Amino acid sequence: LTSVAFSSDGSKALAADWAGRVLLWDLETGAQLLHIHGHQVNVNWTGGHIPPANAVIASSGRQALSSAGDGTLVGWDLHDAGEIRRFEGHDAPVSTVRFTLDGKYALTGSGRLNFSIPPLEDNTIKLWEVESGALIHTFEGHTDTVLPIDFNQNGTRMLSGSWDGSVKLWDMATWDEILSFHAHEWGVYTLSFSPDGRRAITGPVAEQDSLILWDLETGEPIHRILIDFPNNATKVEINPDGVTAFATTGDLVLVDLESGQFIHKYSTVGDPSYDFALSPDRKSVFIIGDELVEWDLETDQLIRKFWEHAGSRSQVEITPDGRLLLSSDAAGNLYLWDTQTGDQLHSFKSDNTDTMFFIDMTSDGRYAITPGGHGSAILWD
Repeated sequence: LTSVAFSSDGSKALAADWAGRVLLWDLETGAQLLHIHGHQVNVNWTGGHIPPANAVIASSGRQALSSAGDGTLVGWDLHDAGEIRRFEGHDAPVSTVRFTLDGKYALTGSGRLNFSIPPLEDNTIKLWEVESGALIHTFEGHTDTVLPIDFNQNGTRMLSGSWDGSVKLWDMATWDEILSFHAHEWGVYTLSFSPDGRRAITGPVAEQDSLILWDLETGEPIHRILIDFPNNATKVEINPDGVTAFATTGDLVLVDLESGQFIHKYSTVGDPSYDFALSPDRKSVFIIGDELVEWDLETDQLIRKFWEHAGSRSQVEITPDGRLLLSSDAAGNLYLWDTQTGDQLHSFKSDNTDTMFFIDMTSDGRYAITPGGHGSAILWD
Protein backbone atom coordinates (compact mmCIF):
# COMPACT_ATOMS: atom_id res chain seq x y z
CA LEU A 1 0.00 0.00 0.00
CA THR A 2 1.19 3.50 -0.81
CA SER A 3 -1.44 5.63 0.93
CA VAL A 4 -3.95 5.22 3.76
CA ALA A 5 -6.51 7.83 4.89
CA PHE A 6 -9.46 8.01 7.30
CA SER A 7 -12.80 9.69 6.63
CA SER A 8 -13.32 12.67 8.93
CA ASP A 9 -15.87 10.79 11.07
CA GLY A 10 -13.56 7.81 11.47
CA SER A 11 -16.06 5.35 9.99
CA LYS A 12 -14.18 4.43 6.81
CA ALA A 13 -10.60 3.84 5.71
CA LEU A 14 -9.40 4.38 2.15
CA ALA A 15 -6.22 2.94 0.67
CA ALA A 16 -4.36 2.95 -2.64
CA ASP A 17 -1.72 0.46 -3.69
CA TRP A 18 1.08 0.01 -6.19
CA ALA A 19 -1.23 -1.88 -8.56
CA GLY A 20 -3.46 1.20 -9.00
CA ARG A 21 -6.31 -0.24 -6.92
CA VAL A 22 -8.55 1.79 -4.59
CA LEU A 23 -9.90 -0.03 -1.54
CA LEU A 24 -12.47 1.16 1.02
CA TRP A 25 -13.36 -0.46 4.36
CA ASP A 26 -16.08 -0.01 6.98
CA LEU A 27 -14.09 0.31 10.22
CA GLU A 28 -16.95 -0.86 12.45
CA THR A 29 -17.59 -4.14 10.65
CA GLY A 30 -14.35 -4.64 8.75
CA ALA A 31 -16.38 -5.12 5.56
CA GLN A 32 -14.74 -4.12 2.31
CA LEU A 33 -16.99 -1.60 0.58
CA LEU A 34 -14.92 -0.90 -2.51
CA HIS A 35 -12.21 -2.82 -4.38
CA ILE A 36 -11.65 -1.84 -7.97
CA HIS A 37 -8.80 -1.11 -10.30
CA GLY A 38 -8.93 2.65 -10.52
CA HIS A 39 -5.72 3.27 -12.42
CA GLN A 40 -3.53 1.69 -15.05
CA VAL A 41 -0.12 1.75 -13.39
CA ASN A 42 2.98 0.71 -15.30
CA VAL A 43 3.92 -2.68 -13.83
CA ASN A 44 7.50 -2.14 -14.94
CA TRP A 45 7.82 0.96 -12.73
CA THR A 46 10.94 0.32 -10.67
CA GLY A 47 10.95 3.02 -8.04
CA GLY A 48 11.57 6.68 -7.49
CA HIS A 49 10.62 9.40 -5.06
CA ILE A 50 6.82 9.44 -5.30
CA PRO A 51 4.53 6.38 -5.01
CA PRO A 52 2.52 5.73 -8.17
CA ALA A 53 -0.82 5.70 -6.32
CA ASN A 54 -2.16 8.12 -3.70
CA ALA A 55 -5.52 8.80 -2.10
CA VAL A 56 -7.05 11.59 -0.01
CA ILE A 57 -10.51 12.13 1.52
CA ALA A 58 -12.38 15.43 1.42
CA SER A 59 -13.21 17.11 4.73
CA SER A 60 -16.89 16.25 4.18
CA GLY A 61 -16.02 12.54 4.29
CA ARG A 62 -18.23 11.88 1.27
CA GLN A 63 -15.77 12.16 -1.60
CA ALA A 64 -12.22 11.04 -2.24
CA LEU A 65 -9.55 11.55 -4.87
CA SER A 66 -6.99 9.05 -6.08
CA SER A 67 -4.08 9.61 -8.43
CA ALA A 68 -1.41 7.45 -10.00
CA GLY A 69 1.43 7.24 -12.44
CA ASP A 70 -0.98 6.82 -15.35
CA GLY A 71 -1.60 10.58 -15.18
CA THR A 72 -5.23 10.36 -14.07
CA LEU A 73 -7.18 11.68 -11.10
CA VAL A 74 -10.35 9.80 -10.11
CA GLY A 75 -13.13 11.08 -7.84
CA TRP A 76 -15.01 8.59 -5.68
CA ASP A 77 -18.30 8.71 -3.76
CA LEU A 78 -17.56 7.07 -0.40
CA HIS A 79 -21.21 6.81 0.57
CA ASP A 80 -22.22 4.87 -2.52
CA ALA A 81 -18.82 3.14 -2.78
CA GLY A 82 -18.48 3.81 -6.47
CA GLU A 83 -16.61 5.90 -8.98
CA ILE A 84 -18.05 9.36 -9.48
CA ARG A 85 -15.91 10.43 -12.36
CA ARG A 86 -12.44 10.33 -13.82
CA PHE A 87 -10.42 13.48 -14.31
CA GLU A 88 -8.20 13.10 -17.35
CA GLY A 89 -6.02 15.76 -18.89
CA HIS A 90 -2.43 15.39 -17.74
CA ASP A 91 0.18 14.13 -20.19
CA ALA A 92 2.44 12.99 -17.36
CA PRO A 93 1.97 11.07 -14.12
CA VAL A 94 0.03 12.82 -11.37
CA SER A 95 2.57 13.63 -8.67
CA THR A 96 0.35 15.30 -6.07
CA VAL A 97 -3.32 15.93 -5.28
CA ARG A 98 -4.94 18.45 -2.98
CA PHE A 99 -8.45 19.66 -2.16
CA THR A 100 -9.08 23.37 -1.74
CA LEU A 101 -10.01 24.31 1.83
CA ASP A 102 -13.74 24.38 1.05
CA GLY A 103 -13.62 20.98 -0.68
CA LYS A 104 -15.29 22.29 -3.84
CA TYR A 105 -12.23 22.01 -6.04
CA ALA A 106 -9.33 19.64 -6.52
CA LEU A 107 -5.80 20.39 -7.66
CA THR A 108 -3.47 17.96 -9.38
CA GLY A 109 0.22 18.39 -10.06
CA SER A 110 2.19 16.36 -12.56
CA GLY A 111 5.68 15.45 -13.72
CA ARG A 112 8.24 12.66 -13.66
CA LEU A 113 8.21 10.37 -10.64
CA ASN A 114 11.95 9.84 -10.26
CA PHE A 115 15.23 11.52 -11.08
CA SER A 116 16.51 8.74 -13.34
CA ILE A 117 14.63 10.15 -16.35
CA PRO A 118 14.71 13.70 -17.76
CA PRO A 119 11.86 16.13 -16.94
CA LEU A 120 8.63 15.57 -18.85
CA GLU A 121 6.70 18.20 -20.79
CA ASP A 122 3.66 18.31 -18.50
CA ASN A 123 4.64 19.93 -15.20
CA THR A 124 1.36 21.73 -14.63
CA ILE A 125 -1.22 22.15 -11.89
CA LYS A 126 -4.81 21.59 -12.92
CA LEU A 127 -7.87 22.90 -11.06
CA TRP A 128 -11.00 20.72 -11.26
CA GLU A 129 -14.54 21.31 -10.04
CA VAL A 130 -15.31 18.29 -7.87
CA GLU A 131 -19.09 18.33 -8.38
CA SER A 132 -19.08 18.43 -12.19
CA GLY A 133 -15.61 17.12 -12.98
CA ALA A 134 -14.97 20.12 -15.22
CA LEU A 135 -11.44 21.33 -15.79
CA ILE A 136 -11.51 24.93 -14.59
CA HIS A 137 -7.96 26.08 -15.11
CA THR A 138 -4.39 24.95 -15.79
CA PHE A 139 -1.56 26.67 -13.93
CA GLU A 140 1.59 26.65 -16.06
CA GLY A 141 5.13 27.72 -15.36
CA HIS A 142 7.01 24.95 -13.54
CA THR A 143 9.52 23.03 -15.67
CA ASP A 144 9.82 19.90 -13.53
CA THR A 145 7.64 17.82 -11.22
CA VAL A 146 5.20 19.72 -9.00
CA LEU A 147 5.29 18.36 -5.47
CA PRO A 148 4.36 20.50 -2.42
CA ILE A 149 1.18 22.60 -2.49
CA ASP A 150 -0.09 24.73 0.39
CA PHE A 151 -2.81 27.32 0.97
CA ASN A 152 -2.95 30.35 3.21
CA GLN A 153 -5.46 30.26 6.05
CA ASN A 154 -8.41 31.66 4.06
CA GLY A 155 -7.61 29.74 0.87
CA THR A 156 -7.21 32.82 -1.32
CA ARG A 157 -3.59 32.11 -2.25
CA MET A 158 -1.70 28.98 -3.17
CA LEU A 159 1.98 28.11 -3.02
CA SER A 160 3.48 25.45 -5.24
CA GLY A 161 6.99 24.02 -5.24
CA SER A 162 8.79 22.01 -7.87
CA TRP A 163 11.82 19.88 -8.51
CA ASP A 164 12.97 22.69 -10.83
CA GLY A 165 13.77 24.58 -7.62
CA SER A 166 11.08 27.22 -8.02
CA VAL A 167 8.24 28.35 -5.76
CA LYS A 168 5.22 30.10 -7.23
CA LEU A 169 2.52 32.13 -5.49
CA TRP A 170 -0.92 32.08 -7.14
CA ASP A 171 -4.10 34.13 -6.72
CA MET A 172 -6.94 31.61 -6.41
CA ALA A 173 -9.60 34.17 -7.46
CA THR A 174 -7.97 35.26 -10.72
CA TRP A 175 -5.57 32.27 -11.18
CA ASP A 176 -2.79 34.75 -11.89
CA GLU A 177 0.79 34.06 -10.93
CA ILE A 178 1.60 36.71 -8.34
CA LEU A 179 5.19 35.82 -7.69
CA SER A 180 7.85 33.31 -8.73
CA PHE A 181 11.29 32.80 -7.26
CA HIS A 182 14.06 30.22 -7.34
CA ALA A 183 14.29 28.61 -3.91
CA HIS A 184 16.54 25.54 -4.01
CA GLU A 185 19.09 24.34 -6.55
CA TRP A 186 18.07 20.67 -6.37
CA GLY A 187 14.34 21.12 -5.90
CA VAL A 188 11.70 21.98 -3.30
CA TYR A 189 10.58 19.09 -1.09
CA THR A 190 8.36 20.84 1.47
CA LEU A 191 6.92 24.29 2.11
CA SER A 192 4.56 26.03 4.49
CA PHE A 193 2.73 29.36 4.77
CA SER A 194 3.16 31.46 7.88
CA PRO A 195 -0.11 32.02 9.82
CA ASP A 196 -0.45 35.58 8.45
CA GLY A 197 0.26 34.43 4.87
CA ARG A 198 2.99 37.04 4.36
CA ARG A 199 5.91 34.64 4.59
CA ALA A 200 6.72 31.04 3.72
CA ILE A 201 9.39 28.55 4.63
CA THR A 202 10.77 26.00 2.19
CA GLY A 203 12.83 22.84 2.57
CA PRO A 204 15.15 21.32 -0.04
CA VAL A 205 15.41 17.93 -1.70
CA ALA A 206 19.22 17.86 -1.31
CA GLU A 207 21.04 17.55 1.99
CA GLN A 208 23.56 20.26 1.09
CA ASP A 209 20.94 23.03 1.00
CA SER A 210 19.24 25.10 3.71
CA LEU A 211 15.81 25.97 4.99
CA ILE A 212 14.82 29.38 3.67
CA LEU A 213 12.28 31.89 4.98
CA TRP A 214 10.80 34.04 2.22
CA ASP A 215 9.02 37.39 1.99
CA LEU A 216 6.00 36.70 -0.19
CA GLU A 217 5.59 40.36 -1.09
CA THR A 218 8.99 40.59 -2.76
CA GLY A 219 10.11 37.00 -3.31
CA GLU A 220 13.34 37.79 -1.50
CA PRO A 221 14.84 35.55 1.17
CA ILE A 222 14.58 36.86 4.71
CA HIS A 223 16.83 34.28 6.27
CA ARG A 224 18.81 31.36 4.95
CA ILE A 225 18.85 28.88 7.80
CA LEU A 226 22.00 26.82 7.44
CA ILE A 227 21.86 23.38 9.00
CA ASP A 228 24.34 20.54 9.16
CA PHE A 229 21.93 18.31 7.25
CA PRO A 230 22.17 14.55 7.70
CA ASN A 231 19.08 14.31 5.44
CA ASN A 232 16.79 16.52 3.40
CA ALA A 233 14.02 18.42 5.17
CA THR A 234 11.13 15.99 5.56
CA LYS A 235 8.75 18.17 7.56
CA VAL A 236 8.47 21.89 8.30
CA GLU A 237 5.85 23.38 10.58
CA ILE A 238 5.56 27.07 11.46
CA ASN A 239 4.14 27.55 14.93
CA PRO A 240 0.94 29.57 15.51
CA ASP A 241 3.04 32.44 16.89
CA GLY A 242 4.53 32.89 13.41
CA VAL A 243 7.92 33.49 15.01
CA THR A 244 9.30 29.97 15.36
CA ALA A 245 9.20 26.79 13.33
CA PHE A 246 10.01 23.13 13.82
CA ALA A 247 11.66 21.10 11.09
CA THR A 248 12.96 17.57 10.69
CA THR A 249 16.23 17.50 8.79
CA GLY A 250 17.63 14.31 10.22
CA ASP A 251 17.54 16.15 13.54
CA LEU A 252 14.53 17.96 14.88
CA VAL A 253 15.36 21.65 15.06
CA LEU A 254 13.57 24.69 16.43
CA VAL A 255 14.30 27.84 14.46
CA ASP A 256 13.77 31.51 15.25
CA LEU A 257 12.25 32.93 12.07
CA GLU A 258 13.04 36.51 13.05
CA SER A 259 16.79 35.98 13.29
CA GLY A 260 17.14 32.84 11.18
CA GLN A 261 19.14 31.28 14.01
CA PHE A 262 18.77 27.99 15.80
CA ILE A 263 17.00 27.99 19.11
CA HIS A 264 17.77 24.36 19.72
CA LYS A 265 18.57 21.07 18.08
CA TYR A 266 16.93 17.97 19.54
CA SER A 267 19.16 15.09 18.48
CA THR A 268 18.42 11.43 19.03
CA VAL A 269 21.18 8.86 19.15
CA GLY A 270 21.96 6.81 16.04
CA ASP A 271 19.56 7.10 13.13
CA PRO A 272 18.23 10.57 12.28
CA SER A 273 14.97 11.90 13.67
CA TYR A 274 12.22 11.37 11.12
CA ASP A 275 9.07 12.61 12.76
CA PHE A 276 7.74 14.63 15.67
CA ALA A 277 4.42 15.34 17.37
CA LEU A 278 3.71 18.42 19.46
CA SER A 279 1.60 18.14 22.59
CA PRO A 280 -1.75 19.98 22.35
CA ASP A 281 -0.54 22.69 24.76
CA ARG A 282 2.74 22.88 22.78
CA LYS A 283 4.74 22.67 26.00
CA SER A 284 6.49 19.47 24.96
CA VAL A 285 7.43 17.63 21.78
CA PHE A 286 7.71 13.91 21.12
CA ILE A 287 10.67 13.09 18.87
CA ILE A 288 11.23 9.76 17.19
CA GLY A 289 14.35 8.37 15.58
CA ASP A 290 16.45 5.61 17.13
CA GLU A 291 14.64 6.48 20.35
CA LEU A 292 11.26 7.90 21.30
CA VAL A 293 11.65 10.76 23.75
CA GLU A 294 9.62 13.63 25.17
CA TRP A 295 11.32 17.01 25.44
CA ASP A 296 10.15 19.93 27.59
CA LEU A 297 10.02 23.00 25.35
CA GLU A 298 9.89 25.42 28.30
CA THR A 299 12.84 24.10 30.32
CA ASP A 300 14.71 22.64 27.35
CA GLN A 301 15.15 19.39 29.23
CA LEU A 302 14.47 15.72 28.55
CA ILE A 303 11.25 14.67 30.27
CA ARG A 304 11.43 10.96 29.62
CA LYS A 305 12.74 8.32 27.31
CA PHE A 306 10.04 5.92 26.26
CA TRP A 307 11.95 3.17 24.48
CA GLU A 308 14.89 2.49 22.21
CA HIS A 309 12.82 0.59 19.71
CA ALA A 310 12.19 2.90 16.82
CA GLY A 311 14.83 3.01 14.11
CA SER A 312 14.84 4.27 10.55
CA ARG A 313 11.69 5.98 9.23
CA SER A 314 9.74 5.54 12.45
CA GLN A 315 6.58 7.60 12.90
CA VAL A 316 4.69 9.08 15.84
CA GLU A 317 1.14 10.38 16.31
CA ILE A 318 -0.62 11.90 19.34
CA THR A 319 -4.31 12.03 20.25
CA PRO A 320 -5.93 15.50 20.35
CA ASP A 321 -6.26 15.34 24.14
CA GLY A 322 -2.57 14.50 24.45
CA ARG A 323 -3.12 11.41 26.60
CA LEU A 324 -2.02 8.70 24.19
CA LEU A 325 0.95 8.39 21.88
CA LEU A 326 1.26 5.88 19.05
CA SER A 327 4.62 5.01 17.53
CA SER A 328 5.91 2.58 14.93
CA ASP A 329 9.28 0.91 14.64
CA ALA A 330 11.46 -0.25 11.76
CA ALA A 331 10.11 -3.81 12.09
CA GLY A 332 6.54 -2.72 11.39
CA ASN A 333 5.28 -2.96 14.99
CA LEU A 334 3.13 -0.45 16.87
CA TYR A 335 3.37 0.78 20.45
CA LEU A 336 0.75 2.67 22.46
CA TRP A 337 2.02 4.87 25.29
CA ASP A 338 0.56 6.79 28.22
CA THR A 339 2.08 10.26 27.84
CA GLN A 340 1.56 11.11 31.52
CA THR A 341 3.41 8.12 32.96
CA GLY A 342 5.54 6.97 30.03
CA ASP A 343 4.11 3.45 30.42
CA GLN A 344 3.68 1.24 27.40
CA LEU A 345 0.00 0.30 27.36
CA HIS A 346 0.01 -2.07 24.39
CA SER A 347 2.30 -3.41 21.73
CA PHE A 348 0.94 -4.64 18.42
CA LYS A 349 3.13 -7.16 16.62
CA SER A 350 2.72 -6.96 12.88
CA ASP A 351 3.62 -9.53 10.25
CA ASN A 352 4.65 -6.62 8.06
CA THR A 353 8.46 -6.57 8.06
CA ASP A 354 8.63 -3.45 5.88
CA THR A 355 9.31 -0.06 7.38
CA MET A 356 6.12 1.89 8.13
CA PHE A 357 6.31 5.24 6.40
CA PHE A 358 2.78 6.23 7.47
CA ILE A 359 0.62 5.61 10.52
CA ASP A 360 -2.57 7.38 11.55
CA MET A 361 -5.13 7.51 14.35
CA THR A 362 -8.77 8.51 14.50
CA SER A 363 -9.35 11.74 16.42
CA ASP A 364 -10.83 9.88 19.40
CA GLY A 365 -7.75 7.66 19.62
CA ARG A 366 -9.84 4.48 19.33
CA TYR A 367 -8.50 3.15 16.04
CA ALA A 368 -5.15 3.16 14.30
CA ILE A 369 -4.40 2.06 10.77
CA THR A 370 -1.10 1.09 9.19
CA PRO A 371 0.14 -0.44 5.97
CA GLY A 372 0.54 -4.21 6.22
CA GLY A 373 2.59 -6.66 4.25
CA HIS A 374 1.53 -8.25 0.96
CA GLY A 375 -0.84 -5.47 -0.10
CA SER A 376 -2.85 -5.34 3.12
CA ALA A 377 -3.85 -2.68 5.64
CA ILE A 378 -4.17 -3.31 9.36
CA LEU A 379 -6.80 -1.74 11.62
CA TRP A 380 -5.89 -1.67 15.30
CA ASP A 381 -8.21 -1.19 18.29
